[in-house]
Amino acid sequence: MDKIAQPHDSSRQRVNARVWFALHGWFAMPVWGGLLLICLTGTLCTISQEITWLYNPQVRSSSAAVDISQFDKVGAAIAMRYPGSHLSSIHIEEPYLAYRVRARLPNGDSKTLFINPHTGRIQGEADGAGFRGFMLALHGWLMFPWQDDHSLGWYLVTIFSIPLLGSLITAVLMIKRFWHLFFQPRIRFHKGRRVLWGDLHRVAGVWSVWFVAVISLSGLWFMLQGILVQNQVDLYPKAPTLERRDMPQLENVQPLDTLPLSQLISKAKAEFPDLRVSYIEMTDHTAGATIIRGKRGASLFRDNVNAVYLNPYSGEVIGTDTPSTVSFLHASAALLTPLHFGDFAGLASKLVWFTFGVILCGIIGSGFYIWYRRTLKTTRHYLTSTRRNRKRGIQPTAWKGFSIISWLILLLPLYFLYRQSYALPNSKQAVTEPPSLTEPQATMVENNTALKN
Repeated sequence: MDKIAQPHDSSRQRVNARVWFALHGWFAMPVWGGLLLICLTGTLCTISQEITWLYNPQVRSSSAAVDISQFDKVGAAIAMRYPGSHLSSIHIEEPYLAYRVRARLPNGDSKTLFINPHTGRIQGEADGAGFRGFMLALHGWLMFPWQDDHSLGWYLVTIFSIPLLGSLITAVLMIKRFWHLFFQPRIRFHKGRRVLWGDLHRVAGVWSVWFVAVISLSGLWFMLQGILVQNQVDLYPKAPTLERRDMPQLENVQPLDTLPLSQLISKAKAEFPDLRVSYIEMTDHTAGATIIRGKRGASLFRDNVNAVYLNPYSGEVIGTDTPSTVSFLHASAALLTPLHFGDFAGLASKLVWFTFGVILCGIIGSGFYIWYRRTLKTTRHYLTSTRRNRKRGIQPTAWKGFSIISWLILLLPLYFLYRQSYALPNSKQAVTEPPSLTEPQATMVENNTALKN
């Protein structure tokens, strides 16, 4: 009797193994879907400005050289359009994009304006988050609400860098002499779909090893950065303020009594002759400094690591930041953020990052297809191989039930994203920015006001 029972027990163990393998596969579908969603939105974030340029003429500008004297026209245009307003900041981005200017109105509201860098004319106003802000919010924290200085969505996104890095390491260890595929890619078109998808998956993965490493490691940094900011760790220097002796008679000074922007920019360029200005922040109180940031040389560092702090009334330089003077954490963030978004060299690097982002989405999609077919085959085999299931006739519908349930698990978060972005009464704030956005929080995304355009 024992000898007869052994084959039966062994068969039952094999059936149980198939059940657990099938369930493991179906429950893994949301992970595949989440990773694909994050990589797809990140790829679109890379060229979100260029996509906006295509459909919104208000953000367009010619590529002619910009004269710094035109900065003075920006404040004059805003003062004419909105009397009593205060110019808060100016973002100078690609040559084909208009200045993105923030202005604070007398009633305390803020507006984002698009101003032609050559004429100083206001071309339009930002209406809500726009495509760029929506994609950044979806990619950065899945549009989850912010609690003070952290969001659950931020950690849900960045934690996907762990399986992405793990898949890279295991793939390198699994494929023997993987570097041969760089020079001798093998794609078999006449061996069936499964073989073709497998070959495409391997070749694309090998060619994208460097890109996956950059994205996953910078994603891990963003997760660490979120933890540090949530625990009140100062990663970024505070802007210096004016000494009392520098403002003895400034109690009643208005913002427009400061030096013209063209003069302040000239002072900053005298400090750093190779500075390419990309961000200007004006003071909104008498003791505040004017901040001018930009890139220098061919550096990969982000613009917030090169800063000149100026007395807005005299033009005196009261402080500077460079990659060698800021903290290690600040320098790391300034280096890894451009590498993550691929905007360190303008349109050229954006297109490279976009191309490999599409390839990465294809790698994830092809891996998902291979896994899905294998899981589907295992599930169908189990449901049609047991005598009890054949007698009950459940095999035509049961494996479809697994598929429907797993797809519902995958689509459920997308439904909540839809509710967050469209159905809530205060949807613009929910999509575009966390409450009380500060410098450490703002540097978690593409630039300081990317969520406020």
